[in-house]
Amino acid sequence: MNIEQAFVSTVAFILAAVCLCVALFDVQWFFRMPKAQWAEARWGRRGARLAFGLIGLILMLLGLYIALGS
Repeated sequence: MNIEQAFVSTVAFILAAVCLCVALFDVQWFFRMPKAQWAEARWGRRGARLAFGLIGLILMLLGLYIALGS
């Protein structure tokens, strides 16, 4: 794995961790941001949490795929 792959996979893991923590712990400051408010208004709080959780899982899988050498 070269440095670019390590960097991208690390960023994907960090973003995945943030998305998963937001979805699991219902973080208030995150849902006050305009894009998150849009998702919450469209799908409700439970739907927005589910969407961000799915985004986190997808980013985690992407990070694993890149880290394992794609």
